[in-house]
Amino acid sequence: MIDIFKRLAPSYANIVRNLAIDVWYERESFDKFITSAERFKQRYERELAEHYRRLKYPFRRSEIRDLADEWLADQVTIYGKVQEVADDKKKNLQIKLDESKDKKREEVSKLIEEAKRHEGRIARVLSFADNLEKRSEQIGEDQAFELATKINHQVVEQISGVYVWKTQEDSRVRKTHRKLANKIFAYDDPPTTEGPYGHVHTGHPGTDWGCRCWEEAARGKPLRGYIVRG
Repeated sequence: MIDIFKRLAPSYANIVRNLAIDVWYERESFDKFITSAERFKQRYERELAEHYRRLKYPFRRSEIRDLADEWLADQVTIYGKVQEVADDKKKNLQIKLDESKDKKREEVSKLIEEAKRHEGRIARVLSFADNLEKRSEQIGEDQAFELATKINHQVVEQISGVYVWKTQEDSRVRKTHRKLANKIFAYDDPPTTEGPYGHVHTGHPGTDWGCRCWEEAARGKPLRGYIVRG
């Protein structure tokens, strides 16, 4: 499963990044974005179905398709979110332009126009989005994980009442979730995490904000009433 995440999530991150660039330059982007999202969805469906067949997990392809279709509908909201991020950045750039003390307004305007003609260099010219591109990539990656974790949750929950908590095994995994890794939990008694800044969450993998964790079918005695603090 983690191989599917690592192989496919970056491709959707790139789709949303390209959307951000199109939105920034006010190019027609909605149809292009939804078409790319549809193709990504179909690819993810195929990869996950093959993954479950290899593991001999019982599943219905129609369930995967239904959840994937729900995800695709949600991408309309993501389009709006990227538009919002871009608009905020443009507003901030205008504020910086208005507040500029050491450069003539005309000189800054020329920089902006030059950046528009050379979009590949805009990050260096005007610190593009204080990372609009990076933020958009993160949105895309999060959406890719959400698609897979929802489908995976439904498939695995039907197999057993318990699961093994799995992480992406990289530096972005939060400390509390690293402590949950490879432990067995019951669907009727999910673990609770308490973050260093007072954030408390009780739930299964992928349900906390920005969580990219996922489930794997398991056998064994689950931990109950489990709490971890980070």
